[in-house]
Amino acid sequence: MEVMPRVELSLVPRPGNFGLVRKLAELAICDEYLARSEDGELALLKLFRRDLSRDPELLQRLQRHVESCRGLSHPALARPLDAGRLPDGALYLASQHSDGQRLSAALRQRGPLSAAEVSSLVLPLCEALDALHAAGIAHRDLRPETILLIDGDLARPSLMDLGTGWLSSALERREAGRALGQAWYLAPEIVRGEPSESRSDLYVMGVLLYELLTGAPPFLGRTSAEVLRQHLKAPPAPLPAASAPLWPAVSRCLAKSPEDRFGTAAELARALREAGLSSGTALIAAPELAETEPKDHSSLRPQASGEIVGSYQVGQLIGEGSMGCVYLAKHQRLGRQVALKMMRSEHAKSRDLIERFFQEARAVNEINHEHIVEVFDFVEESEAGRAYMVMELLAGQGLHELLAREAVGVCRASNIARQVCDALAAAHRVGVVHRDIKPDNIYLTVRSGQPDYVKVLDFGVAKLLTPIGSAPATSTTLAGVIIGTPAYMAPEQAAGLGVDHRADIYSVGTVLYQMLAGHLPFEAPTFGQLSAMVITRPPPPLPPRSRSGERIPSGLRALVMQCLAKEPGERPQTMEALSLALAPHCTEIASTSPRRWRPALLAAAVVIAVALAAGLTTLPRAPDLGSPRAPSDQPSVIVSVGSAPAGARVVRADSGELLGTTPLKLTLARSDELLSLRLEREGFEPAQRTLRPFSDSQLEVELAPLPAPATPGPVPARPKPRKVTRDGVLDPFAE
Repeated sequence: MEVMPRVELSLVPRPGNFGLVRKLAELAICDEYLARSEDGELALLKLFRRDLSRDPELLQRLQRHVESCRGLSHPALARPLDAGRLPDGALYLASQHSDGQRLSAALRQRGPLSAAEVSSLVLPLCEALDALHAAGIAHRDLRPETILLIDGDLARPSLMDLGTGWLSSALERREAGRALGQAWYLAPEIVRGEPSESRSDLYVMGVLLYELLTGAPPFLGRTSAEVLRQHLKAPPAPLPAASAPLWPAVSRCLAKSPEDRFGTAAELARALREAGLSSGTALIAAPELAETEPKDHSSLRPQASGEIVGSYQVGQLIGEGSMGCVYLAKHQRLGRQVALKMMRSEHAKSRDLIERFFQEARAVNEINHEHIVEVFDFVEESEAGRAYMVMELLAGQGLHELLAREAVGVCRASNIARQVCDALAAAHRVGVVHRDIKPDNIYLTVRSGQPDYVKVLDFGVAKLLTPIGSAPATSTTLAGVIIGTPAYMAPEQAAGLGVDHRADIYSVGTVLYQMLAGHLPFEAPTFGQLSAMVITRPPPPLPPRSRSGERIPSGLRALVMQCLAKEPGERPQTMEALSLALAPHCTEIASTSPRRWRPALLAAAVVIAVALAAGLTTLPRAPDLGSPRAPSDQPSVIVSVGSAPAGARVVRADSGELLGTTPLKLTLARSDELLSLRLEREGFEPAQRTLRPFSDSQLEVELAPLPAPATPGPVPARPKPRKVTRDGVLDPFAE
């Protein structure tokens, strides 16, 4: 398993009868830990996100789930052991633990499996599923990430996360369209928002069988929406000739209607054995098909760690998307670390997709902006059947990770949004529309001491309004195709109509709405329903207070709602205009470190960078360039806080603790960590400032008066809602 950064486990309350041993992974809805029970039994313990833990019924559902699984006993089932709530409110679920490797990681290393390997893996899984279904439990989240190979052995699979797929579904409903990887493994009835059942698991077994035999799932696409539409409508391509005897069983699993699939997992296993799938045997392909099948079955999975690609040695996988995977890599001679974005090999066979992949590199280089990730090189190796980009390596976190962990204040949200506006304004000036602005594509790092320094990522679905180099404009080539992430799409984009730069303005408004409110303006269980809401319904007004508890200024609320206007002409017309409108709600970071210390800090950073490039595991001590830190006999500093007018309440933004009223002298523990203070006074807009209690300093804040309440005008007539069909799709012929 991947080694995670060291976590101070003593800070995590003891979950029930389990003691935490070490952190294993950080996932979308939980953190995973290796734990040990009082009896000495090892367990996999999940600590769920606090926003999910607030559901009052969730604990009862988890405990009922543990009880329903108590009688399960099968070597390929990781049975849940206990569920409960920590003193801080977070929920946990403990399950049986085994050492091993996730099937997803094994497939990345191995590529397609032989018939004997598929047999040794799939037949035990069918037996385990049959036992699970006999107990009245559907897994609901089958995919390579939830299948563990004990000790890395394909013949010893273990199904994890039994019956807890509804937890992932809860997250997907709130952040619709985010996870392309999960979209590959959804049965059609789940896509339609219908209840799942045991035959939904059998559909996914068909997806897994197809992937094991070919190296890729049966339905691929540039976006989640494209994959989901294929689950609903498209027939899968037949298996290669070498696996043709298994096609009747696999295609029956992939039937669109549950009634047309196998009734039980035992029936599927029997059909596979009758087709010739048994341990140690090879399949006999149909002679008329065998001659047409290419002999070279190159892996459709990403590169293995340690492989040499061009001048770079590939390291660990650090990201994955529809078009490719991103790896940590190091230049063999220079030792420079970069991010290597490797195009999926099944896409690298398409000239059109290679050009689209190359278009991203051209677009980013043409824009050349400090808030857009830098691309150093683009390489196409036609003989090897691969294409990749070399990009700058960023250290920090995605905005989606920040939002999952904590509430964002008004000033902080405005600062982040304004930097995104600056990046997109530069893109629009050269005729590039991003079309997929969302928290996943907004990365926060630290630059020159400035936290939350934004880098906009992934111009892979960007639209060219004007030609760039030899790349033609794409204003008409994709008409009618929906590209992007549904929850963040502009209405015209969700309807498959032509878009311009104002679609990005809508997406920025959606991200800003999410940062302030803590949720998206539109949420729905299916793509069709969500698209219909985006196209037809007015967004709900922002609440008066943000998720962090701060009052949202009326001007900022009005600006966000203007960005979310259905008609592009009613939104702010340029990113420059939106950035300018956000300026009054932003704040500069007040650093208490004197400017004269910056050269010393820069020199220290150079020392660290050189050490890392040399591959040192222990960093050398930086030369003593005159430390700006207070002497060791001065463990505290004094920060004087004033305001105009005086009498403002000074509150810690992270905890809500009231520190006093201005003028105020604070005695704080000396620290390099950032501290955010919020100043509040009746009749004035709240203001937030960030400082480092590095040394004695002074902070003065001028408070802005609240605007006078607007005189209410006539209530505009609400537009007549357009007719929507039962599956959530707009009826284009309705009047």
